[in-house]
Amino acid sequence: MAEGEPRESGRPLKKSSCASGGLPPPSARGARRLPPGNTSRTSESRGLFLRRFPGMLLLLIGLLSGVYLTGCWDRVEVESLAIVLAVGVDLEPQGDGFLFTVQVARPSLLGKAGGGAMGGGGGNGGGLGQTRASWNATLPGRTLFEAERRFRRQMSRRLFLGTTKVVVIGEEAARQGVGELFDYFLRDREPRFTLLVAVARGTARGILSTEPALEKTVGQEIDLLSRYISDDSTSLFPDMADFVGRLWTPGEEAVAPALTAYEDETGSRRLRVEGLAVFRKGRLVGWFTPQESRGLLWVLGKVEGGAIDLACSQGRVALEVTGQSVRVQPGFIADRPVVEVHLRDDTNLAEEQCPGPVFTPETLKAIEMQAEDKIRDEIMTTLTKAQEMRADVFGFGRAFRGRYPGKWREMEGQWEEIFSRLEVKVTADVTIRRSGLLTETVEPR
Repeated sequence: MAEGEPRESGRPLKKSSCASGGLPPPSARGARRLPPGNTSRTSESRGLFLRRFPGMLLLLIGLLSGVYLTGCWDRVEVESLAIVLAVGVDLEPQGDGFLFTVQVARPSLLGKAGGGAMGGGGGNGGGLGQTRASWNATLPGRTLFEAERRFRRQMSRRLFLGTTKVVVIGEEAARQGVGELFDYFLRDREPRFTLLVAVARGTARGILSTEPALEKTVGQEIDLLSRYISDDSTSLFPDMADFVGRLWTPGEEAVAPALTAYEDETGSRRLRVEGLAVFRKGRLVGWFTPQESRGLLWVLGKVEGGAIDLACSQGRVALEVTGQSVRVQPGFIADRPVVEVHLRDDTNLAEEQCPGPVFTPETLKAIEMQAEDKIRDEIMTTLTKAQEMRADVFGFGRAFRGRYPGKWREMEGQWEEIFSRLEVKVTADVTIRRSGLLTETVEPR
């Protein structure tokens, strides 16, 4: 070995036969075996297959072209659709079917300032004004599907229900039963389960013909009312999934917001929410006032705001509800079903008109106890009215079904009668957490 030749591990390094860029000798190449799945071997096999079967290559290209180049064969252009914002369902005056009212948007005016302060057009396709952002049309049909298809005779675009905000059910239609009405909306693929459900005091057509005060269409106004009614907590807007779910659930009845039309000081017809419509077995059986509606929402745990108005020595005190927790506990006493409802409510002092110091422990405790009494009174007043209608809108039957399934099977067939005389005990615990920025009443000196 020449002096200075590098070593590794005590052995001299040997030059590779590929050191000059050449390939190993043929004998060395033949001695190597390709591992399974070698890409060169696979490529050679694939090429050989395509050379032997050239028709398969053409077939493969044709199949790929069919997948990527066909386009949307079932596409529907937006310009060919009539965007429905709200739907109304009434009974046909002669009792032979329904009146189907749709509120269709006029997109060219929805985005313009002042375009459609008057949101509704006339019935039967009339009243298409150039300043209105929507158009109302009403047609009869023995079924809702038949009525919907009749619009093709007078409307140049196809009705699209995928953007519908609310379905308003007329009072007479609701009293007859709503099960068959929702059969249409649930079977069709376009209406969403988030579709709001409301009941009109009167006709749904009349509600959709009111003039929205701030929004461009009635459908938009009802949609926004549903979002902010929780600040008052005197009504409840269920979506279609929740409403139909309560109809199908044993031991629980459904409710929906009650919409009414009124005439304001300018002579315009407006709409407002007036409590709740109460159902039993899918039929409208009565109404709750706004105060009675809050009595129900206390038990359902749906009171998210609103004011508790209380009396003091020479004025009023208003508490704002900021948080709530509810526990409904079914049970039996001497084999007689009873329900205990426990509520915990956090409040803030929103307004105080009483002279003298209020923020003493004794005074705050007295206000809290007065609020607890008022909550119990509201719940018991609502319970008494619900028992008169034999409508378990509180879901007490569902609570028994979940905790005592064996007992429930015995009671289910007689639950309406049992609920009408069910004993319910209510306890409330109210805590005033904050008093705002003032520490005492503003009194002139």
